[in-house]
Amino acid sequence: MSSSASATVSAEDYAPPVNTVADAELDIVACMNSEHPDELLRRCRHEFGGEASEAMMVGLDCDGFDLRARYGEESKLLRFDFEQPVADARSARAAFAAVNERRA
Repeated sequence: MSSSASATVSAEDYAPPVNTVADAELDIVACMNSEHPDELLRRCRHEFGGEASEAMMVGLDCDGFDLRARYGEESKLLRFDFEQPVADARSARAAFAAVNERRA
């Protein structure tokens, strides 16, 4: 005779890790736009080519960030993906640094 054990699994066992990127999004976007505008332009030019005349971060999530860039008279929304998802402001800043290193 075989016996089988049963275990109770709670909803918390299946819950994703806490992600606070949304809570920090506005502060990070404001910081990047005010303190790192030249870096945002470099990222656009390196990743998408052309001569972007201005770039502004418009969004951030756990998987990457979005920039609005001006190429002549045209405005483009550009997506930059992180290598791995981020869960908080600190890991987002580390992911930005990794993007910079890849682009260097």
